Amino acid sequence: MAAYANLYINPDSYTTAATLLTNQSWEAVMYVDTCYNGDAPSTLCDRYLAQRRLPTFALFANPCPFAEDVCLYKNKYPAYKWQTEKLDSHKDFGINAPPNDRIQLQRTTICAPLDVNRFTNTTAGIETDEKITGVYFGPKSSSEYTFMVSNYERVAKPAYHLDVVWSHPANGSSAWSSTFIPIAGLSRNDADVSVVFLNNHMMPIKGLDGPCRDPFFSATNQALLNHKDYYWPDKPITAIGCTDQYAFGNPVTGQWTKPMATLDAPDWGNYTKDWNLSAKQTAAIASLAWSIGASGGTDRVILGLETEALLAKKNPGVFSGFQNPIPNDQWKKEVGYWFNISLAKLQLSLISIAIGPLDPTLSDLQNFLPSLTADIKDLAQLICSLQKVHNVEFRNYNFVGFIVFLVIGGGVVLVLPLLVQCLIIQLSKQSRYVLYWTSYGALQLQRMAMEAAGVNGWERLEDNIPRLNSLDAPAGDLIVQNQPPHPRWALLPLRPLDEADPLIGQGAEAFNGEIIGLNDLPRQSTEDILHLNAGGPNQPENTIISTELRTIG
Repeated sequence: MAAYANLYINPDSYTTAATLLTNQSWEAVMYVDTCYNGDAPSTLCDRYLAQRRLPTFALFANPCPFAEDVCLYKNKYPAYKWQTEKLDSHKDFGINAPPNDRIQLQRTTICAPLDVNRFTNTTAGIETDEKITGVYFGPKSSSEYTFMVSNYERVAKPAYHLDVVWSHPANGSSAWSSTFIPIAGLSRNDADVSVVFLNNHMMPIKGLDGPCRDPFFSATNQALLNHKDYYWPDKPITAIGCTDQYAFGNPVTGQWTKPMATLDAPDWGNYTKDWNLSAKQTAAIASLAWSIGASGGTDRVILGLETEALLAKKNPGVFSGFQNPIPNDQWKKEVGYWFNISLAKLQLSLISIAIGPLDPTLSDLQNFLPSLTADIKDLAQLICSLQKVHNVEFRNYNFVGFIVFLVIGGGVVLVLPLLVQCLIIQLSKQSRYVLYWTSYGALQLQRMAMEAAGVNGWERLEDNIPRLNSLDAPAGDLIVQNQPPHPRWALLPLRPLDEADPLIGQGAEAFNGEIIGLNDLPRQSTEDILHLNAGGPNQPENTIISTELRTIG
């Protein structure tokens, strides 16, 4: 379907990698802001991806995903869990396949505020009177502390600073792509671990029915002198720890893998070797495994967006160095926001299999599809051909439905006006105005002229087309007087059908001497017509009918 197939970053090109990660993150966050956090219909939300938003649910009571002493709250359920439903490769991700050729996927993220104070140490900095506040959740390659701030930052303008470290285990051990080695209480060999640090840079927060007691934005210190409803942050560093896991399922057999970390997903062949996957199932699980690695979890969201990943900064927002009021459970909204962004990145990564990257001109981009499908015949072509992508230039129509629509629609358009007209006519026949309108029709005017000439026995006098009630009844004939020619209509005596017709403009004498002339019509016929059509022998002579008949007579 696409010339690019799937694209991968050359690990040696960090500039390209950073650019692609940033582009993916911004694309995802704009999609979430529009389509996940809003319900307004649009082409982007309803016509671009297979699902507008992936179905999820939240469980706001979960055990700490780490050692109990690492979590800030020491109760039994200090953590919160966000989880997708069992996502269908066809319905939710647009990998086209019948029910028996599909794969399922489930993403689970568990987060909890961490006990930063317990792992914090203050040391002297290299500058005069500088103090470094460091948090020690595990060493990084360049330092023993995991995150630090200097007291010199107080002189800077108030602002948020968001950072993240992560550990990606593979086959039960920390991988080369991890940025720190977590302490024992934070270590997991079956999940990606992300620790998100917030340095508030002395950002005052407006209270909402009192000071802000959210563990991530905690601000309960004394109020500002000139702004009594604003409070200083309690400490310069807060942290949230998250775990991300993925599991694959076979809807045909009901089998599921164990929850795994990102780097274990490409090893799906070992996890599913007894599943007897079809060719299309293999293509679907390979696509999903690659997209998981390309989109990443919580850490990739923070890495690509930094402080723009903070929902509080957008809504209710920061104004002139002051944070507008936020609820005491704002951290849950933040993590839910990150979770949705990572899901949108997963959805958009699958689309890139068919359409390529956002910017195909970036240097050092490589086609990763051959490596992904090594030793599996025709898998690359199958992966590309199964991914559904909406194309605004084409439309799909059901041929039978289209024909039925044309037949029924055409029948309604053609027949309905006639039915309405007939109904109106039937309902309004007794109206004088309708009768006047009908009587001025050409056929009715001709009927009245014939009737005035003595042609009787008409029916359908109120319809558009009158009719003699006997098809062989005489309807009169046209006679012409010469000098000058003067055509008239009269009820002439019946003649044999083989007799010649009158020749208009030549007078009665041209009728072979067998038809009486105009002035030779019997007087009795004229009087009968006068009695029948003009109301009797005393009818006034200025009536059209009487005058004409007297002229004929």
